[in-house]
Amino acid sequence: MTSSTPRPEQWEVWIAYVRFADNPSKGKARPVLAYNEDGDAYLCFKITSKIGDTPFKSIILDDWKSLGLVKQSRLQLEPQYRISKSEFGARIGKASSELASRIDAEFRKLNGSTPS
Repeated sequence: MTSSTPRPEQWEVWIAYVRFADNPSKGKARPVLAYNEDGDAYLCFKITSKIGDTPFKSIILDDWKSLGLVKQSRLQLEPQYRISKSEFGARIGKASSELASRIDAEFRKLNGSTPS
């Protein structure tokens, strides 16, 4: 028996429904990078095409096209999002091993540990 629930793998980029922190009853579909499976959800980093100033630590994604993105984007390291498995739509790409290492190093520097 196969499951229709998406099964993101670590470092994959997916379109997922992300709920707004200030109003969890609302949200929008956006690209996210899956980091860890967490029970019935995945811990993810948000990806946004808003490149300007931000109060959040982020990484500019120079290889955005290879990630399946349509615009220059950045990965936001904080806050992390816990996204229910049912909120995932389509897989659009996967981070290179170099980018994965960079994300992991920046997150560790920011928090002193890996996300959990």
